[in-house]
Amino acid sequence: MAETDGKLYPIELYVSERTEQNLVPKDIRRRQISLGIPPNGWSTKFTFNAYAWTDHCPQGMMRIVVATSGQVNNLRDPLRYKISRESALEGSGWTDLFSFCAYNPDEVKKPEEKKLIEMKVYQTGGGQLHEDPHRFYIDEKPPQYDTWVLAFTFYAFHGLTHIPLMISETGVGNTPGNPLRGQISNRAVNLASWEPKFTFYVVSSDAEMPSLASENPFLKVYKVTSAGFYGNEDNPLKYDLSFVEDSRSSCWKEVFRFHAYTQPVAGGGSQAVHVYYRGQKNDPDRCLFSLDANVPYGWTKGITFYAFPASNVGRLTLYVSQTGEEGKAGNPLREQISTEPASCAWVQKFALQVFSGPFPGLEKIYVSSAGEIGEPRDPLRYKISHERHGSGWSDVFSFYAHSTQTPGTQCVLVAQRLGANPETDPHRFLVTPFKKDPLPKDWNEAFEFYAHIGSLQNRIPLYVSWTGNASDSHQLSYQMPSNTTTIFSFQAYSEQFYGMKKIIVSSKDKHYRIELESGSQSGWNEEISFYAFPDTEMIPGAKKFCVFSTGNDNDQKDRLRYMITHTDGAVVKGWIQAFTFFCVSLLSER
Repeated sequence: MAETDGKLYPIELYVSERTEQNLVPKDIRRRQISLGIPPNGWSTKFTFNAYAWTDHCPQGMMRIVVATSGQVNNLRDPLRYKISRESALEGSGWTDLFSFCAYNPDEVKKPEEKKLIEMKVYQTGGGQLHEDPHRFYIDEKPPQYDTWVLAFTFYAFHGLTHIPLMISETGVGNTPGNPLRGQISNRAVNLASWEPKFTFYVVSSDAEMPSLASENPFLKVYKVTSAGFYGNEDNPLKYDLSFVEDSRSSCWKEVFRFHAYTQPVAGGGSQAVHVYYRGQKNDPDRCLFSLDANVPYGWTKGITFYAFPASNVGRLTLYVSQTGEEGKAGNPLREQISTEPASCAWVQKFALQVFSGPFPGLEKIYVSSAGEIGEPRDPLRYKISHERHGSGWSDVFSFYAHSTQTPGTQCVLVAQRLGANPETDPHRFLVTPFKKDPLPKDWNEAFEFYAHIGSLQNRIPLYVSWTGNASDSHQLSYQMPSNTTTIFSFQAYSEQFYGMKKIIVSSKDKHYRIELESGSQSGWNEEISFYAFPDTEMIPGAKKFCVFSTGNDNDQKDRLRYMITHTDGAVVKGWIQAFTFFCVSLLSER
């Protein structure tokens, strides 16, 4: 494809549908394309990715215009959307809403190799408004009825999401064993010695992206590598950032990849992130990552990329709590979502991490309230929706959440019950992080969003290590130990919610036992306790961990000892699987 001018910014588009079944002589089916979640009454069918329109489309791409006509709930002239390659003509009855850029099918060669998807736009109607208004239909497949005519096609793609990256620093100057150095991470930095500096957003390194990135000279693939070890003064842990094609010495290990821009994104909002290094370019002693374009003394400037700063998109912890009983007059089952922990008669269910401001890939969600505290005929309740307050509801606050799944997030389902009796069955909402849980009778799904479950404070890293002595158990600690070999690490929780199991690590005479909570053991001292999931479906990306035991607590020659592995079933003769749990793995097993 021909070179672009750097104004390609990926966006997510929603295709939704609405059908009026009370019109004669046939149903009036309509589809629309929107830049966000469609309004009530429109059902989302699928999403796809294209590029934002600025002032023109680069060569090899085409501009697509979305226009609207008609009115909401007007059966003679219903609201409908037009998808075309031209702006609406003045006086035509159509009004332009927005434009986007997509791949021109006449310019694309071997789209299957680029993992592009062909989108087809059909049109029909044009007769009497109340019988057959002019309408458009977009999908990968043709509509059911043969009255629709293909208007044009274009190529789009799937799988593009934005993810946060965190920058932190540790060390002082050129201090031996602990020099100043930076870290770039796609997960929270839990080591106490690293100080967080800033967070920014880049494009996820998704499987669909490499071929697309190669066609856009300003969207490149970067890799993060690490070398050294935590707590090793002769070879301290350090990080480096380079283009994916750049070579590094064998001591550097790749950690993860992402996509970012080599030039500012048109329309503003992007910011330069600079990489500085000491030593050789292809084998640096250490690196710093900074928003400051001034090169620090003694450092050499490396690559620069552009990303979206998160300074205006702060993390926000929300608490979901519950009160009442289903069907109980004056106190029916209802839930609250708030920025403060539950109090009084409300019992906290779980916490989740969302955002306080807008950002690409995030959708705005409103929280409203109705009713009064202690009022049996109109009890206090909360509404969670994509629209501001309606009749009888008052705005409380709003937040932003992911519209599609990103690494570490899971689906949060919002359900509602419209209700018929204000006293026993008022309009209410429920929020659950586990979509597989069955909804109560007469409750219906309203919408879903994606968030990190649990507050930032209750997520803790745990390190599994071993001395190498067959008579010793595996150890668990909050910090990466320096006197034993770290096998792997995982993220657990310090607070319990939604059926988590409590796991206790206790010690006696330098021996360790790892068990489910079952009361205190005589002579054993609790060292660590944490909570984990009993089911992998409760959190995406969770990995199964198995706890094995062998020996006897009363046998000095064959002391009771424990190990944690990723392997289910018997791994070593004489070891018995005690229990399993699920957590998110943080470090690869060594």
